Amino acid sequence: ECAEQKKLPAAANALVRKFRDTPDERRVRPVHAQFSNGIRLDGFILPSQEVRAGEHIFLKLRWNVSGIESDYEPLAVWIHFLDAQGETVFQGDHGLVESLFMGSLPVNFAPDGFYRIQVPADTPPGEYRLQIGLWVPRSQKRLPLIVKPAEMPSDKHGVEIARVTVPGKFSD
Repeated sequence: ECAEQKKLPAAANALVRKFRDTPDERRVRPVHAQFSNGIRLDGFILPSQEVRAGEHIFLKLRWNVSGIESDYEPLAVWIHFLDAQGETVFQGDHGLVESLFMGSLPVNFAPDGFYRIQVPADTPPGEYRLQIGLWVPRSQKRLPLIVKPAEMPSDKHGVEIARVTVPGKFSD
């Protein structure tokens, strides 16, 4: 367990382990987006499209790295939550896939990346577009998206995979 996971209550840790370790292909929603370096985002699992401010949202991304270029640089995933005006309200950037060494990959290697994003406590209620892309931390450059899924909105660097709602606070 990582240090960040140790900070969670036991019930949350159990949920994290179950979500991360349980493959359920019926829940994978297809994406079919390809970035300029050959990496593809083939699908994702988002257990809930509603999350309260101050809580975590969990996301599993299915990557296919079999087409990666040989001059690999370490990559990171940017996960942005955009408001109706297209502004990033909150985000979570992570390594592509934890402990993944790209030097000697098997053919058609498709690792799952498990991501947990903290929704800031002061996030206004509303609907947010969940957009995913890749970037190179060393150069701070985003990788262009070269194959865009027809059924999902996308721009030059990222693809919108879902919409997430942050509900208003309940009054007692």
